[in-house]
Amino acid sequence: MFGSERRQVLESSRWRPTDEHQHLAACIETWDGDTDVAERPVVRHYFANDEGIEDWISHTDQLRGSTQTRDPKQRLSSSGNHHGGIRLLLCERRRWSPAHIHFSIKESTFLFLENSFRLSEDTLPIIRLNGGQFISNIQNAGTSDSSLSLVVKLPQMYQLGNHGLSLTHSFNTGITSAFIHGWNLITDQHEVTSEPMTPVMERIETLLVASVSSSPSSCRNPLLLPTIILRDHVNQIQQFLTSKLMGEVEQIEYKLRVTKSARLAGQKKFLYQQRRDDLEELKKLMANEQLRTDLTTDLNTTLTDTLNLLTVIKWDKRYCRLLLDLQERIRTLNLAKGSQSLLDDGLGSVLKYLECNIESHIESVETMIARLNLQLSVLYNLAAQTETDLTSRMTRAAVLDSSAMKTLALVTAVFLPPTFVATLFSMSMFDWQAGQASSPDASGQTIVPQFWIYWAISIPMTVLILLAWRIWWHFQKKSYERQFQKHVDAKGREDVSLTTKFNHWRFGVREE
Repeated sequence: MFGSERRQVLESSRWRPTDEHQHLAACIETWDGDTDVAERPVVRHYFANDEGIEDWISHTDQLRGSTQTRDPKQRLSSSGNHHGGIRLLLCERRRWSPAHIHFSIKESTFLFLENSFRLSEDTLPIIRLNGGQFISNIQNAGTSDSSLSLVVKLPQMYQLGNHGLSLTHSFNTGITSAFIHGWNLITDQHEVTSEPMTPVMERIETLLVASVSSSPSSCRNPLLLPTIILRDHVNQIQQFLTSKLMGEVEQIEYKLRVTKSARLAGQKKFLYQQRRDDLEELKKLMANEQLRTDLTTDLNTTLTDTLNLLTVIKWDKRYCRLLLDLQERIRTLNLAKGSQSLLDDGLGSVLKYLECNIESHIESVETMIARLNLQLSVLYNLAAQTETDLTSRMTRAAVLDSSAMKTLALVTAVFLPPTFVATLFSMSMFDWQAGQASSPDASGQTIVPQFWIYWAISIPMTVLILLAWRIWWHFQKKSYERQFQKHVDAKGREDVSLTTKFNHWRFGVREE
């Protein structure tokens, strides 16, 4: 089905062998009914290089390059009297890239593993995906060579993990052979945040030990390992939900100071003075643009994480339903060779418990999303009210200024014509005594002949002033447009820089 895609992924992947000093590949095994070991199954793990991995796959006595040497009493042999067990190889993903998958083993080692474990050809195409995916197939049902093939890729969310599982279970031998590839399988430093964390291998081994200790035959169950992967993922979801998201939601509600329910009701009592303090803090928040922007950023970030988490939890629900359906199908086809206790060892109860737990998480996350949307609506409404109040004050000030200007304009309109007439007639261009007979300088003309000089100077000067204003306004407009364009370009470069940094982080490109 995925033959062509498998070849494409195989060619585009980056294969790097693991040396003896690097713990980037590990083997985990547990067996039921081994005559050379104690009655209760023991879970063991080994760190190995490529040569050691091939020896382990071939059931040789000792792992070369491993940090732990096998006890001869614990050796694996194809001739041993095994009634079933689990063999699991974990391969660390060195870095994340959208175009390539990075492996900590050689290509030849993976091909040998794929052939020996009879892994599905869908393994590489599905492991490459970022979104959640699973595919299962029961081959040769009703024959002595019947087997279960399952490939699972957990939905990528860096707070929860990013790894995939491919396994094959033989109903004839009861042996599950599996391969896991992803982030932080063995390393104890988070791939994205660089914070210390518990590797996936330790978590899986802990759950595996608990399962086989309580029920020794559970290691022969074909769905044990897929259920452990689901259980670990649900545990990571619960931890992320309770230790991070819930606290962030309550912190946002406390900063906005408009929610007084649940735990917040006990933090501040409804006293008059405390209400006034909350009102003052809220006013400070709305008046400070930086605080308001930071709160908006935190709110949208938390809401985005919560929405992503809801998508992941819903995928877990579908995956849990797949395991329940597979369990029922295996029981119906009687593939367990009459050992119905194999499917009734409590694993079905665990799956049903996980299904209920997942439903509970879905309800909790949906409630958190509703709370965050409510806080976002409150924040936008408060910001809108603040802007409305500011606009209202500015409008009232503009109205007052407009009234003052109207009054000034009216006074000017009333007094300007008489002022102009009085100023003009008081000029020496007019001789009001010229028409009187008693005046010694009476010439009979009230306006002197040089009166044209006034207009010859005033009119050009007025035109020159208007022209100068027009030129000044033109340059001011151009200067404003240049400054505005510089601001737009600077903002664009800043956005491009942020996008570039995000892509470097996302694609694993390190800046020099």
